[in-house]
Amino acid sequence: MDTLHNEPFLSYSDSEKSGEGYISKEFDIYQNGSLIISRVRTTHEGLFTAIIFYSKTEDPVYYYVRVKTIVKPLDPFPEIDNCSLQLAICLQPFRKTLRLTCVVRNARPEVPLGWKVVSAFEKRNMSSHLSVIRNNTVFTSFATVSQHSLSNFSLLSLFVCETNSVPGVYDKHESLVLVQNDTHFNVKALEPIAIYIQQHSPLKLNCSKNDILWLVWERRYGTGDEFQPLLSAVLLDSTVVDKYDGGYELYEEGTLVVKDAATKNEGTYKCVGSDGIKDTIVIYEVVVYGK
Repeated sequence: MDTLHNEPFLSYSDSEKSGEGYISKEFDIYQNGSLIISRVRTTHEGLFTAIIFYSKTEDPVYYYVRVKTIVKPLDPFPEIDNCSLQLAICLQPFRKTLRLTCVVRNARPEVPLGWKVVSAFEKRNMSSHLSVIRNNTVFTSFATVSQHSLSNFSLLSLFVCETNSVPGVYDKHESLVLVQNDTHFNVKALEPIAIYIQQHSPLKLNCSKNDILWLVWERRYGTGDEFQPLLSAVLLDSTVVDKYDGGYELYEEGTLVVKDAATKNEGTYKCVGSDGIKDTIVIYEVVVYGK
């Protein structure tokens, strides 16, 4: 029964189905009385009442079902502004204008968002600016953290945008952001470790002897060039790796590997790693001989 109009839109009696809902094919009914909605729309959200008459002499039994509809966002996980949806980790250099904004677009119901900073011991809630825009029957939610909130952390910090779990809206409820803040660190003062490797030999560069939970490997091709990212990784419950250059692999404990070293692999390599408590940074100068 439609409680809004208080009149039956679907009936089932003596194996016969009837009612406006059945004729329009919007609804159907099983023999046990279960309702079928042929194609769910947001207009179906509400309270439905089923009235079952077990006999002519007994009072009918009422069953109430609350229907809530969901609309899945097009994106498979929360979107981070200025980050590629093709990558699992959003890598951002720290800058004075940096703001991290997490967005869930055109979802139903409204999806609550929040930012957390991760360490080896915990995920800690961060102060975020939250807002929601409604567009007809769907909602777009925003959560933003400012540059000031991001500047007080380590050399390489892991931030997570999490959605409060709304069943059915997302399979993946979080997005990862690595922020590299070396504004107070003089990389030039760090003495590179010289590595001489024979051509066609495997090249292996260790990131740290300490436990690290996330890292970024970078490479500089010439002394005057900027470091360019090769890959980033988060090594928590499951390992997540993004590669920006297909010629490199990541092995256990953050080791960077080239299986068949060539002259094109010469250059300066830098690894920055952290667990949210302690940071590590190492630089290698790689020379390939036997050309």
